[in-house]
Amino acid sequence: MTDEKWFIKDEDGQYGEGILIDEYQGSWFLVSARQKNDGKVWMEWCFPQMRDGSKKPMDKSFPWKIKLGESDKEAGAKLRELADRIDPPEPYVLDKEAPF
Repeated sequence: MTDEKWFIKDEDGQYGEGILIDEYQGSWFLVSARQKNDGKVWMEWCFPQMRDGSKKPMDKSFPWKIKLGESDKEAGAKLRELADRIDPPEPYVLDKEAPF
């Protein structure tokens, strides 16, 4: 299976930042990413904190990902829910002057 990626650039961003929608091994993710001047898109990587309570960073870095779901349908539903929370759809109002 080919991993699919779509980059959505922040047009107001100064450094080519944006969001990468990434399908990897059957799961879908939102990833913080940047687009360089040559057009290549690079994922942002981070060093998570140790889980021992010390708050020290781990030695290994990981892509900065948020899992959306195990299928394209599940991921799409979560993205639609997020979009509806940010910009709720207008409630449907029945036209009182309609002839029916």
